[in-house]
Amino acid sequence: MPRRLRLHTKNLHKEGGSTERIVVHSNDLTEPQGKIKISKTLLEILACPACKGGIEYHETAQKLVCVGRCQRRYPIREGIPVMLIDEAELPDEKRSE
Repeated sequence: MPRRLRLHTKNLHKEGGSTERIVVHSNDLTEPQGKIKISKTLLEILACPACKGGIEYHETAQKLVCVGRCQRRYPIREGIPVMLIDEAELPDEKRSE
């Protein structure tokens, strides 16, 4: 069965009225593991909603991870990053505090 590629797009409105289109590619959800690829441009503009730190994509875990002070891990569901504080996982040492 041939693989289908899904494209998720979002318009990013910049100062001065210009718009940039951000594209997130994901494999068909029926494919094992449903791994996605996130554009470098999207990662450059994303910030952790909790501490405003930078974000890294951990492909094997299928999570976006804050590299700032809070180190929250944000899930990716159906190829879409869920950047909500309430949905994030805390690092192990912060859970026990």
